[in-house]
Amino acid sequence: MAAISGIYWGISCFFAVKFFAIGVYVPFLPLVLAGRGLQPSEIAIVMAASPALRIATTPFLGMLSDRFRHRKHAALLYSCIATLLIVPLLWVDGFVSILVVTSLSAVFWMAVLPVADALTVVAAKQGNMQYGRMRLWGSLAYIAANFLAGWLLDLSGPQVLVVLIVSATAAATLASLALPRDAEGIGSRETHSYWSLPALRTMRSVPKAAIALLAAALGQAAHAMVYAFGTIHWTRLGLSGYEVGAAWGIGVVAEVLLFAGAGWIRGARAPEILILVGLTAGLVRWGLAPFAADLPGVLSLQLLHGITFGATHLGAMRVIADRLPDAHAGGVMGLYAAACGLAMSGAFALSGPIFERFGGYGFWAMASLCLVAALSIVAVLRRGSGGPA
Repeated sequence: MAAISGIYWGISCFFAVKFFAIGVYVPFLPLVLAGRGLQPSEIAIVMAASPALRIATTPFLGMLSDRFRHRKHAALLYSCIATLLIVPLLWVDGFVSILVVTSLSAVFWMAVLPVADALTVVAAKQGNMQYGRMRLWGSLAYIAANFLAGWLLDLSGPQVLVVLIVSATAAATLASLALPRDAEGIGSRETHSYWSLPALRTMRSVPKAAIALLAAALGQAAHAMVYAFGTIHWTRLGLSGYEVGAAWGIGVVAEVLLFAGAGWIRGARAPEILILVGLTAGLVRWGLAPFAADLPGVLSLQLLHGITFGATHLGAMRVIADRLPDAHAGGVMGLYAAACGLAMSGAFALSGPIFERFGGYGFWAMASLCLVAALSIVAVLRRGSGGPA
């Protein structure tokens, strides 16, 4: 019991620190970039470049993590490299320099999450713990970061947020030490050569799981426009920095509630149904987004983030835990992250010109992604989701 408690709090601590950093970076980096003179099309390229690079690198880094004796060592290594690469953001200027720094650091920064998720879903299954109960600490930290960053933005301007991003990234490196070792109840793993692709073969052998994960990736990509231009759009509507922070934070409050209570969502088709619920909420959220022109309207739609992100993410994690073998969890997480990166990169790239031309009505393009993904999940459910691998 003590060992399980240690694993629970170690993973929870990591998620809290990691998502504090993300809670500053994702909502406020576009505003930092705008403050440094980048145009919307350039901001879109910067935001799209990182997931584009991760398409090739994250599967490899995820599969490589399965070859470490303890996957936490892979998370620590990737975090250290990411921290070293993000430091130049403190002083670099100009589109090309910023693009290089953010892209290279993000390759390793975001590669840590599939490794941590792999450890978490396997630990949850073998230790009779709930993934959502550990992941919610990351969401709570994300909220705190939203409010702190919004307050600092009003107080000192966007440049101080760069210092906060770098500091939080360094702290996340230290938090990697809190992740559990594989020997501490995470389970044994098969051995393969470094150049084999067992995770890819596993995904091909369970095509309905692969389709569900691709649908989830499209649902996550539908957040691209709000990630890239939500803060800019809301400030144009007249919201203050603190109100923008509140808008980001309130969505994650709903996410926390979902993670805390998701344990009761059970059943053979629960993973796919969770993804479908998230995609349906996305149709509503992005369909109504152009009409949210004041703080109450923005906050109301941001509450749906708990479902559009939270339910979709939980569904994807359950597909990986329930449909696919634990031995290749790191590689499978890497492949899923790459699929998210491919979809997100394309959505980011499109969001720049769409936002420039249509403003808030560009969110309808994000709703169309949810529609395509929802139809795919419906097809999977009609054919049966399939059992565990």
